[in-house]
Amino acid sequence: MARRIYATAHLTGSFVLRSGQTTDEYFDKYRFEADPVLLDAIAEAMVPLVPADTEVLAGLEMGGIPVVTALGRRTGLPCAFVRKQAKPYGFFSKTQYLAIGQGDLDVVVPLGAEAPEGMWVSSNYTFYHPDSPANRDFVAKYKARTGDLPPSGAAFAYTSTYFLAEAIRKAKSTETEKVVDALEGLTVETVHGPLTIRAYDHQSNKGQYFGRLKKAPEYPFLIIGDLQYIGGEKTMRTLDEVKALRGQK
Repeated sequence: MARRIYATAHLTGSFVLRSGQTTDEYFDKYRFEADPVLLDAIAEAMVPLVPADTEVLAGLEMGGIPVVTALGRRTGLPCAFVRKQAKPYGFFSKTQYLAIGQGDLDVVVPLGAEAPEGMWVSSNYTFYHPDSPANRDFVAKYKARTGDLPPSGAAFAYTSTYFLAEAIRKAKSTETEKVVDALEGLTVETVHGPLTIRAYDHQSNKGQYFGRLKKAPEYPFLIIGDLQYIGGEKTMRTLDEVKALRGQK
């Protein structure tokens, strides 16, 4: 099967990709999708991969539609066609939808004005909240060094480094076990506010930022409006729950 697909869809030459890059090889899925005999054989091979409790087969437009239709013929299951462009069809204005992590800069900056205004999102970090000395200082230093605003990954690394430095200072050592002991119960003022490493299971009480995307005239991308920070202490498993899961009293 793999050889048949390769022989049909593998092309050589000079191709300009959507990204603007050029390649001398290209895999054109539409070539095997346009071959009814090969497409039917692919669908037949996929049937055993469909879970027994599947109710609907979904195919992403456009390339997923022929495959899911052929598979639907083989399984008898109904099909749904998923649009890539939900915003122009009013999906977000008609549906209350929470997108976890979609308020991060890594997501909203590339989308720019195309991000769906009003959509419920969460974020691991926001450069504009909290408006605290620690966060303002971090944003200023990061921007001075890189010319950009700090994404969530940078905030995680910054916070982790502060915890490690404070633990080393407290332990007066860089020995692993001494640093681990120093981290237990340690509280550090971070870009998110004060965070603590719980001694029993070494979990941090860092939370998440929630709200709805909105336009901000000072930025070319959407930010989170009606922002709320829900601390980890409100959602973490209790010590009793953790002990029960570990079979301890």
